Amino acid sequence: MKVGVISNSDLCLPLLFTLFNNKVETNLYFGLSSVIDPKREDVPRFCDNYNISYIDQARKAETVYDWINECDPELVFVIGHLQKINLEKVNARAGIFNIHFGKLPQYRGASPLFWQLKKMEPTIGMCIHALTEEMDAGPIYWQKEIRNEEYFSHNYVQYLFSNLLLEGVNEIFQHLNNSSLQSIEQDESKACWYPRPSLNEVLINWERMSASEICSLVRACNNWNAGAITLYQGMEMKIIDASYEPAEEGSHKAPGIITGLADSIKVSCIEGNELSVHYLSLNSIPFPGRQAKHFGVMAGERFTYPLD
Repeated sequence: MKVGVISNSDLCLPLLFTLFNNKVETNLYFGLSSVIDPKREDVPRFCDNYNISYIDQARKAETVYDWINECDPELVFVIGHLQKINLEKVNARAGIFNIHFGKLPQYRGASPLFWQLKKMEPTIGMCIHALTEEMDAGPIYWQKEIRNEEYFSHNYVQYLFSNLLLEGVNEIFQHLNNSSLQSIEQDESKACWYPRPSLNEVLINWERMSASEICSLVRACNNWNAGAITLYQGMEMKIIDASYEPAEEGSHKAPGIITGLADSIKVSCIEGNELSVHYLSLNSIPFPGRQAKHFGVMAGERFTYPLD
């Protein structure tokens, strides 16, 4: 079977290696990314090393439609692509499957991992579904949920999912081989669409967000946004790592007030909790909380929200 893979990041590498290892004829369409990705060149190098046929859109202005008509794959997997694919212009006899790093239909959209982490879902999910004209609405052929662990960050889970998806790909191959491939329709009554996170979604609102919500936002922002954003004396700071615990009795102050500087920056939060900021950055310079005083951070000052 000839398989096509459409991707725009190195998240496709585990899939490409598995297909190669199973001696599956594979063709890759490596599309453009919406961000500057230092790992982008890893993919062409990998393909060159393993003699996997590919088109790099950054080097050759060939559309995904030209590519798919030229290589004529029987089966296509999509794992990241900037533009919507017009299904009237493409065809794959065994199907075109989209790999979605979110629960469906609850988390449709381009950034499902961010929203699952930010909303503190107890479990986070992924699935493989049929590509349809309506984005993320196709029948589901495989899905998986895992516990949302405290050490999870956005990029960590991306790479974790890029390996876990191989379980689903193998299942699809097995069912195709014995003609037993089945799907389940999505429950439209539970459908919810989420946009790409904007600036407002990565800002810490100290007056409204609990310490646990702030920690979840920090994890959802790492490391693609290099942390969740707050202001200190009008300067943008990004919190990269934080934890929380109940504040000492009688020490609770207004949300955002820096209550102490020692091994970490202690910050008062709503609901009687205290945030410990272990790592942060100023002007893209990362530093540990224990060194905060050298960067002008002082106890008694306040982290703020732009509207404060």
